[in-house]
Amino acid sequence: MSARHFLAGFMMMLAIALLSSCKKKESIAPVVESQIVISPEEIVLANEDSASIYLSVQPPAEYEWTISSKPSWLVVNPSSGTVNDKVVEIVVRADSALVSPGLHNGEVEIITNGAGKANINVQYVLEGEPLAEINPSSVLFTENDTIEIVTVKNIGYGILEWEFQNLPTWLAVNSSSGMLSPGQKREVQFKLKKHGLAAGSYIGQGVLVSNSQDGDLNIEVSAQISPYVVMTVSTDNIEMDYLEDTVSFYVKNYGSVPFSWNFSNFPSWLFSSNIYSGTIQEFDSVQLVLTANRANLASETYNSTITIQNDVGSMISIPAGVKNYVDNKYYLDFEVIDARYDKVHDRIVAVTVNPSSIVKIDPVSENIEALPLSFSPEILAIAQDGQSAVVGYNNLLTLVDLDNMSLEDEYAAPGNISNIAYGPYSWVYVILSNSSLYNLWQLNLQSGASNLYLGEQILAGSHTAIHPSGQFMYILHNYWGTLFPVKKFSLTSNGASFIHDSSNTGGNSISGKAWFEEQGEHFITREGKVLVSSTDESEDMSITVTLPFKNIIWLDHSSEADKYAFLDKGSSTITGFVKILDANLQLYDNIGISQFMVPDGEGGGVLDTPAGQYVFFNSSGTKIYVLAKNAKHNTFLTKWAIETLDVQ
Repeated sequence: MSARHFLAGFMMMLAIALLSSCKKKESIAPVVESQIVISPEEIVLANEDSASIYLSVQPPAEYEWTISSKPSWLVVNPSSGTVNDKVVEIVVRADSALVSPGLHNGEVEIITNGAGKANINVQYVLEGEPLAEINPSSVLFTENDTIEIVTVKNIGYGILEWEFQNLPTWLAVNSSSGMLSPGQKREVQFKLKKHGLAAGSYIGQGVLVSNSQDGDLNIEVSAQISPYVVMTVSTDNIEMDYLEDTVSFYVKNYGSVPFSWNFSNFPSWLFSSNIYSGTIQEFDSVQLVLTANRANLASETYNSTITIQNDVGSMISIPAGVKNYVDNKYYLDFEVIDARYDKVHDRIVAVTVNPSSIVKIDPVSENIEALPLSFSPEILAIAQDGQSAVVGYNNLLTLVDLDNMSLEDEYAAPGNISNIAYGPYSWVYVILSNSSLYNLWQLNLQSGASNLYLGEQILAGSHTAIHPSGQFMYILHNYWGTLFPVKKFSLTSNGASFIHDSSNTGGNSISGKAWFEEQGEHFITREGKVLVSSTDESEDMSITVTLPFKNIIWLDHSSEADKYAFLDKGSSTITGFVKILDANLQLYDNIGISQFMVPDGEGGGVLDTPAGQYVFFNSSGTKIYVLAKNAKHNTFLTKWAIETLDVQ
């Protein structure tokens, strides 16, 4: 074979291969058929309105189209043509001369020579004059009939606008006006208002005013009313809140004849009434005022039923209830900042804000004597004889004569005051809150002599506890977990002198407030540690027992009752119980402090959780006085009160 023939054959094979490859690629590409698209698919026409139909082809291509069918009353322009990549607008309108007034429906069909077909729904309303019809045209209320139905209908063309006017005053309708399309109707409820009507015959007339082609329509209304009795009350429930003592409601006679009434069931143990029976004339009423009889009620919610009957067989029962709370606390008109108990005179001494004052409170007579202060007090201490007190504020110390309730003198301390102890011989021992480690300042109230004690380090904010004998004072630091010993001082006419600390007996982890038992043999710390108080240094401040109470905020002891009373927060933030220990330091009782009744600002009251702050025995050990406040502060008012508990 020659080279020329070989080359020619090769070229022919290559051409065949390329042609075959092209055909395969063409066979892979899908073929998409064009379809006409119209918008919108539905047209609504009224009177002489016109609208547009938009015609296109997707994907774009050129086709012939034509209107294949349409309602005879519809004019279409154009009715045929060509569609390609441009949108075609077709305008349609109704020929009102070819139809009668009313609603007409039809369909337009568009066909093409290859892009399918489409249909459009057409609705045409030719508005004519509306025509009103009422059925029945007269209404009669028989003896026991109070409701009748009247139908308003538009039997013409166009929109009917209607309204009932000039109806008798003893007639009510649930729908007095509206609009109706051709063929629509509305059922209107006519209701006879018998209240205020005496027995007899009643005739009246109303008018249906409308834009009907026949004008307004009259409707006759008549009623035959026999004597009738309707007894009602103005409430369906009676409930008195904690701070509500009276409630009123009405018994009404909606009937046409008088009746006599009385309580057939009345819980006299719960309520008293201003009236218990009587006669109510036709269309009249009587007001009843109920008063809660709280004198013998306990703290709970009481529920009962009040039943009223008349002499013609009618009876009404009303659920009734009273929320009651027996509150034996004595409420105070101020907020307590600090308080102490004077067992010599059996009285509470406290400093307060809102208003700022120092007060003496007799918890038995509930008598209060107050001395106004020109500053907001922060801390208080009273003399062992109860005749005077000192009040601390910032770096100022004020002496108060409690017998005469007068301000005696004022002193400036060398720092802000955080704690005060009122010792014998007119000495006052003040714990300062300076950054220095020397924070014991002592002042003699008679001579005015004072000094900052430098013989022993005292941490800022420490607490003091004076022995009942007045011979010794213990100082405890106020920092949880801090290793710093309790320090003991002797108290003489020359002031305080350091004796020793608790390093060898009680250790260094004793802190916070401390309270002595009346004999002075022991004192108890806020952490529940019971320490010995002794002149024997080897025993002094040794821990005899640790009580299972870790956050005592106040404690008192009565040798007469041989018991301890204290408030312990524990892991909570609220002290709602007074705990009582017997002589062996065993839990004897756990007495709940009663809840606080606080106004809710809406005429009622809410019960708020109590938080005890101070607890005191009286001198005879027969009573416990608790100073408490409402704890949650979820009301607009914070209140303080004194509650008296009997010692069992």
